Amino acid sequence: MKIDTQPVTYFSELDEKSFFTWAQDIDCVSSIKMGCLQLEVAKLNEDSIRELLALFERYKLDPKKLSLALNHENESWFKNPDAFWYQEIFGSA
Repeated sequence: MKIDTQPVTYFSELDEKSFFTWAQDIDCVSSIKMGCLQLEVAKLNEDSIRELLALFERYKLDPKKLSLALNHENESWFKNPDAFWYQEIFGSA
């Protein structure tokens, strides 16, 4: 699964390095190419999705793109209408 992270605003070279280091440290991210995170679907678990949520929030990326991570196994907590990310990712309940 591929999630486009463009455009990303970096405020320094270290900020850009931090983005890539953080993204690569997320278990489900297998690679980053041309501004896209390549995700291993089998490794999309609660911890990795929460890290993606944090990364997207920190770098002001479009959270709707994370809706691609929704599956039957994570739907009960990921698509919880009371979660702070719900409306930004899935729209109104």
